[in-house]
Amino acid sequence: MKENEIAIIKRLNEFAKTPIQISNFEYSRFDAYNETTIFEIKYRHKYYKETIIEFDKYAYNFMYSAHLKKEFVYAVQMDNKIYLFDIKDLIAEGYNFKWEWKEMPATSEFQNKKKKDKFVGLIDIKESIKTIDI
Repeated sequence: MKENEIAIIKRLNEFAKTPIQISNFEYSRFDAYNETTIFEIKYRHKYYKETIIEFDKYAYNFMYSAHLKKEFVYAVQMDNKIYLFDIKDLIAEGYNFKWEWKEMPATSEFQNKKKKDKFVGLIDIKESIKTIDI
């Protein structure tokens, strides 16, 4: 896990009712969890009005959270704010993620210049359930 994501988890823990732990499961597709919620954490280097979510993480974590009877929160830091999105609520409301294939960097490691097609959706930041200042 990257330092930026660890810092986001630490900041979220300042507001959490139960401690959020980093997921150390070998094949985990989510970054953190607590008794009630699984978290996918992203750090963006610049601000976007709509943030990207990868379909594979969206679908797996949605199903996994439903199986465990937990919430699924997508936490994205841009600029000096962390935006929290309740993915299960968005799905229940019929939110249009505008799914599409996009050529994107294969990883979020910027020194790796390889690209690949990814199926991604967009979430308008107005849909955040909470915003936390850094």
